[in-house]
Amino acid sequence: MILKEVRTTVLLSAPVVAAQLAQISLGFVDTVMAGNLGAVDLAAIAIGRSLYMPGYLMLLGILLAINPITAQFYGAQKTPEIRRAVQSGLWLSQALALSGMIAIRYVDGLMHVMDIPE
Repeated sequence: MILKEVRTTVLLSAPVVAAQLAQISLGFVDTVMAGNLGAVDLAAIAIGRSLYMPGYLMLLGILLAINPITAQFYGAQKTPEIRRAVQSGLWLSQALALSGMIAIRYVDGLMHVMDIPE
């Protein structure tokens, strides 16, 4: 019985683990590629990641709330509510993506406030 639950959990968590590994490897590849260019470029990558990741994780955390809501509706066999929750989540993701793009566009103002030279 427990092996079946472990197998199910591993199968469910595999996409999440793969996504996290992809995100980490992206930062690693950025660092390796910039490391050949010099210390200034490597520092720029580090600053960029440190400014990008908190916002990314905040927006991701908001969107991850859709999973348990949908699971609750699925368990209660409330199919219309599942559709509404997923549709709301998609609209929310679009709004958050737009706000994230705007924030990234104007991050140079934040860098000036933090006294980080260009």
